[in-house]
Amino acid sequence: RRRARSGLRRRHPRPAVTYTAELVTDERAFAGLAADWDRLYRRCASATPFQSHAWLHSWWQSYGGRGRLRLVLVRHGGDLVAAAPLMRVRR
Repeated sequence: RRRARSGLRRRHPRPAVTYTAELVTDERAFAGLAADWDRLYRRCASATPFQSHAWLHSWWQSYGGRGRLRLVLVRHGGDLVAAAPLMRVRR
């Protein structure tokens, strides 16, 4: 005897996708992100030179003295997949 097929397939659970967010506030830690940042930069077809680690880090060293560094990083499985370079300024 055969069972009627309902059109539904049995799904196997996939492992959870893990993303982590990190806040970097230290200039030395920013400098240490060069390799990860450069890998992310190379993967982004629409990236501009102003999004490169070299440009952003040199900008921070030149103009960041009046604010507080705030880098928001998102990682997936340890790989950097998003970065938001920010500066907090009190007025």
